[in-house]
Amino acid sequence: MSQAEIKKFMKEKRLVIGTNQTMDKLRKDKIEKIFTSRNCPEEILNDLETYSKMSGIKLEKLKVNSIDLGTICKKQFNIAVLGVLKGK
Repeated sequence: MSQAEIKKFMKEKRLVIGTNQTMDKLRKDKIEKIFTSRNCPEEILNDLETYSKMSGIKLEKLKVNSIDLGTICKKQFNIAVLGVLKGK
């Protein structure tokens, strides 16, 4: 993963920020990829891994923490989970 890839998805308005929104879109089969911060809570990570395996969606564990992921996304809050919406 590179910052450029996340920024590309941001420009395309395909990023879903947060666990609840990502899980909701994942259940509706609207997610193609999931990113998690390196300090994503274990319980959330386990749920995402289960759903992503069932759906055949790639889950990528990033090397950045949630503070840095928030900064990359130009948000003033921590981000543990990002979902990428399927392309149209």
